[in-house]
Amino acid sequence: MMEIVRLRDVPPEKRDEAGDVLVECFLPQLSLICKEEARWKRAFRGALDAGRFWVAVEEDTIVGIAACSDGCARSVGADPKQVRAALGQVRGFLAMRVLRQELQAPLRYPEGTGYIECVATRVGARGKGIAGRILKQMMREAEYKEYILEVVDTNARAMRVYERLGFHEYDRKKAPNPRQMGFNARIYMKKVAAVD
Repeated sequence: MMEIVRLRDVPPEKRDEAGDVLVECFLPQLSLICKEEARWKRAFRGALDAGRFWVAVEEDTIVGIAACSDGCARSVGADPKQVRAALGQVRGFLAMRVLRQELQAPLRYPEGTGYIECVATRVGARGKGIAGRILKQMMREAEYKEYILEVVDTNARAMRVYERLGFHEYDRKKAPNPRQMGFNARIYMKKVAAVD
């Protein structure tokens, strides 16, 4: 049986599994800096804001994650010292530059807008509707007026999930270096929350 809960409601000793899911799913992008999954998992220990993440737990294991941020704070707050200790000085410095830009930069969305980020499902649990279930629960509990997310154009599976949840594309930005990035464009999608 699967349960969707806030990460803050997961026992503290189990919370690092959420970071492990993040690393597992985004390792292809992260491997541009460091290919060693274990190092990335150490770098992300304690980095996820437990109040902004929702997780899917199945048989006492976190199998999926998603976070919702706003203009006040983001969901990932990696510690530069920890990142450098895990990845080494040079790779840690590069990693923090990327993390600050991608996961820690302030959001410039209007008040009442939730920004959905870090949607990820363990490889062995994909295709079971986990991401959709997490997002539905999150949007019920977070109660923003609208939700925004971004997805790369090569992630057709995720786009289908978001479209089924009522998201639609409202903007598209071309990747600066598609060959290196592994995608051609970032697609921005929006959903206006249903009024009860």
